[in-house]
Amino acid sequence: IFELAVERLGLNAGLDECLFITENAGHTDEARRLGIKTLLFGETDAEDGFDDWSEAPLLIAQMVSPESPNNLEGALRLRLAVEHDLELLFVSEKSEDGIIHGQVNKSLPLPVAESESRQSSVVTIPVNVEIEMNNQGRILAVNSEEPDKETLDEAAHYIKTLDENKQISRRKGPLAQGETHRETVNEKGEKRIKRERFSAF
Repeated sequence: IFELAVERLGLNAGLDECLFITENAGHTDEARRLGIKTLLFGETDAEDGFDDWSEAPLLIAQMVSPESPNNLEGALRLRLAVEHDLELLFVSEKSEDGIIHGQVNKSLPLPVAESESRQSSVVTIPVNVEIEMNNQGRILAVNSEEPDKETLDEAAHYIKTLDENKQISRRKGPLAQGETHRETVNEKGEKRIKRERFSAF
């Protein structure tokens, strides 16, 4: 059936160039016997197992094109967002020891005035990051910098200035004249301010 599938795809590829993803361990055993690369969903104890689809692009990228920086960056972007609440901005380099260097947007809480809602106010700040991965494409560790107090104070002042100039919308629907940012509240009760346009008109 695997040979027939490749034939019907019209590809001049051998089974050793194929990747098979399934939830059935018996099927992966048979596929590996034929030389096919495999990933087993729902089995974290298996060497080729995983149980979170946000991890799959990294595992696939390592299997099919480990030297592709574009595939690595795209796969990292999804995994960092889902598992570590980090927004990948770019990957700058990969060192000889396998450590990936880059920059991410990190969400951090800012203090709110007593007169305002007691919900946490969160802002994203760009910081440097180091990501350690193994040969399979699994993330072993993520170490991101912590911004200093001056950076956090500047961010808090920026949000305050937007608020004073009535540039933050706190309702659904199109932005009104003068508004450039929107405030949303996530499932944790954190307020987030996101730019939606540069022009206030």
